[in-house]
Amino acid sequence: MMERIMDHALGFEDGRDGEILIKAHGRAVVMPSLLPDLYPMDAAKLPRPPFPVMADRAFRTHSTTHRPPLPVLLGTPEVRRDGETLHLGADLFGAAFLLLSGYQEACAGPRDAHDRFPGSESLQVRGDFIVRPLVDEYAVFLQEALESLLDRDIVPRKVPRTTTHVSCDVDHPFDPVSGSIFCCMRAAGADLLLRRSAGLAARRLANMALSRAGIHRLDPYNTFDWYMDQCERGGHQVTFFFLAGRTPGVPDGSYEISDPRIRPLLQNIHRRGHRIGLHGSYMSYRSLDMIVAERRRLAQTLDRLGITTELRANRQHYLRWDALVTPDLLDAAGFAEDHTGGFADACGFRFGTAFPFRMWSWSRRCPLRLVQRPLLLMEQTILRGASDRPRMNRLLGSATDILTAMAGTGGEFQMLWHNSMLLSTVQRQGFAEMTNP
Repeated sequence: MMERIMDHALGFEDGRDGEILIKAHGRAVVMPSLLPDLYPMDAAKLPRPPFPVMADRAFRTHSTTHRPPLPVLLGTPEVRRDGETLHLGADLFGAAFLLLSGYQEACAGPRDAHDRFPGSESLQVRGDFIVRPLVDEYAVFLQEALESLLDRDIVPRKVPRTTTHVSCDVDHPFDPVSGSIFCCMRAAGADLLLRRSAGLAARRLANMALSRAGIHRLDPYNTFDWYMDQCERGGHQVTFFFLAGRTPGVPDGSYEISDPRIRPLLQNIHRRGHRIGLHGSYMSYRSLDMIVAERRRLAQTLDRLGITTELRANRQHYLRWDALVTPDLLDAAGFAEDHTGGFADACGFRFGTAFPFRMWSWSRRCPLRLVQRPLLLMEQTILRGASDRPRMNRLLGSATDILTAMAGTGGEFQMLWHNSMLLSTVQRQGFAEMTNP
């Protein structure tokens, strides 16, 4: 937190009675150390909402940025100046660790039908700060506290700015119903009745006939060139995550990485300068053998195609995640970064930050090499397969809320939009607005 916001040499000390001292130029910010012993893991050790708040101007500062009051997860909202010392009642470092480490998910607790920790049960949603990067706001608060104490501005290492990063999970690169006349007719009926698109219905039916001859240019899911066109117009490099493993009986996409139709797609993505990552299969989130095998299979496929790129990035299918196991497995498999860090049922800040950070290992009790790049928005969270304008407006509104919350702190706006969610005019308009605001 501190290295991100300033360029000054600071000293950190353990003070009396469990206090933390941040010292600079003979002055100090003091806060309590209130993080409990988290082992054995128990959800009862988590703070409970409602949380007290600190005023957005708890002390004199040169900043003119207005923010809503800060929730205090550990401690009290007290801010008191005593000569050369500024006393805070909140343990900001402890609260940041709880969010970044995923402690609430690591504790035995509720899971949804796909064995995911639901955002609806999170501190962020229950405490009403899911659309606030609370860890990043704590960092800025500490910077302003030191500026107030030292009575001068602190030069940040980097000027906070927001960058947009687009990614695509390739679950269905081609229309999965094109091989069945019955399924295709039913999907075409849905195009007419639900999506109100006669053009899409006609295209789907034409694709059913053409695909049998190996012609896929009319496939409604084959939106990759249009997708990349839009992103290149906005200056975005896309990361496409491909499945390289399937387990019978579970929802693992509709293709094999060895499918001949996938080869030109991979080559086209690479030729246009976009990234390729692994989409860890449905059952892999608790299996090192599966993760290693899938990474090797995708790497071998790319190597045979003459695509020279290091497989650094991963995102788990269905955002399945076990905070006790999955980070360690991905780290052991050699991945440099993971992009799974978002809730399936809530847009916003699953880890309280929009910045990449090293993940925590609960088994080794130390940071891993694996870097998390948190996912802030997935189109399916709100659209859920629909293409009506009201839902699209809700999605665009969520994006605006998140970006507004990041305005004073910066970070990466990581968004996920599937190639198979560009079937209707409304969906394409929404994607275009997101990538070319």
